[in-house]
Amino acid sequence: MKPYRVATKICLAFSIVIGICSSALAASTVLYVTHFSGVDAGAKITACIAALPSSGGTCDARGLVGTQFAHSTLSIDKPVTLLLGSMKLTLLGNPGIALASNNVHIQGAGSNASQLTQGFVDSDIISNVVGGYCPSGTTPATPISHLEVDHLKFQGIPGAVSACPNNGVDILDGSGVSVHDNLFTGLREEGARASNSKNVVFQRNQAYRISDGFRFTGVVGGQMLNNTLSNSQLPNSMFQGCFFVDSVYGTGFQNSSSLLIANNTTNNMVNCQSIMLHDGQNVVISGNVMKNSGMGIAMGTYAKPDVISRIVVQGNTYQGTCVNAGQPQNTGININNNPAPLLGTHVVVTGNQISTANCGLRASNMAGIVVNYASDVSVTKNTITNSYGNGVLLAAGVTGLTLQNNSITNTLPLASGLASGIREVLGGSASGQVSNNSIQNATVGMEFDDLSSPGLMVGSYTTTLVTIPLYVATSAIASIVP
Repeated sequence: MKPYRVATKICLAFSIVIGICSSALAASTVLYVTHFSGVDAGAKITACIAALPSSGGTCDARGLVGTQFAHSTLSIDKPVTLLLGSMKLTLLGNPGIALASNNVHIQGAGSNASQLTQGFVDSDIISNVVGGYCPSGTTPATPISHLEVDHLKFQGIPGAVSACPNNGVDILDGSGVSVHDNLFTGLREEGARASNSKNVVFQRNQAYRISDGFRFTGVVGGQMLNNTLSNSQLPNSMFQGCFFVDSVYGTGFQNSSSLLIANNTTNNMVNCQSIMLHDGQNVVISGNVMKNSGMGIAMGTYAKPDVISRIVVQGNTYQGTCVNAGQPQNTGININNNPAPLLGTHVVVTGNQISTANCGLRASNMAGIVVNYASDVSVTKNTITNSYGNGVLLAAGVTGLTLQNNSITNTLPLASGLASGIREVLGGSASGQVSNNSIQNATVGMEFDDLSSPGLMVGSYTTTLVTIPLYVATSAIASIVP
């Protein structure tokens, strides 16, 4: 007879006390995987899960140590807590672990001890989609709720490509998902991804030398918090998303909303959009640090039905890369949408620290902060230093702008000689208010080139070591207050 540990009692199968303990047994059964036979670790864990009551319980696999294998998909089809110890488990199914139940918890003993290894490329390690979900695929998922995955190392098969499915954790149609305190490396896609899901948290994870990062698509109530992403395995010329909220175009998913992306760090991601929103409403992006990054924070609708609205970008730090590998963007904060009906609306950018933007590409259409096709935009109290070409660039279709109390220092010239603290491009047609900005060390303090639709109210400003404090083309602005 095998012992079942239940709360503080021991219930022995067929013992005289089974009637007393049976209800607790159903709720709190703990079985030890080493007590089960099987051709490999996966078969033993599968046998343990099969032995649990339908209400689930715990399979303690910490007795399995060293190098282990699961030669077929390990399916969790009951509410199970799976405990892993000092083991490197190579998973040869697709996915390696298939989730087919609510209330699943997969817990390791720490990323230095418990490792899940991808057995072959184009397979997910943990997913509720058999065969892997890719945007072009139609594979159905088993909807799940209340999943927790923590304290594991996910080891992918390295490769300088981005291909689906090659994720550590990949969830479609989930709710109440928590992926935290894990380490991801070698994966050819995301560390963790959630699609068409609710109440998802990715927290305190670390990832290095993976091809992408962490991704939401159609997520409501999502959080990415205190994660670190370093040193992409892709070539510098291949652009990628680090912390990414993707377009819902063509998916049929709900729009992403009510998101918090805070206190994350990217290191040496010279080909990366550190934080990218193609779709999002009621989003706060705060306290993130981006070091040696291709792009800092970008917001841009891709296609209907994407929406960018009610976004707050506050207290982030961006240091741009000076590596030029042909990346398409090198801006600190990029509000870059499409014309109506895909305008970005109600965006606040305040209190951010931006340095060496556009250092790698040195293009005339990039800057510390770029605003393009957006309405009701507030850009205030930001500090921009050592940006190339432009401190702040106002492109096309900007209305309801408040550009105030920013400090723009040491705008460095491009090959053309362009170095403007604030510049509105020809044909920009911006409207709103520009006032109380401080500009130091630039060729032109503020440059307004739009000849088509005067609508900017320019208030007081200060300049130091600026050759041309203010340049205004004919009829470019509505009024100037000295």
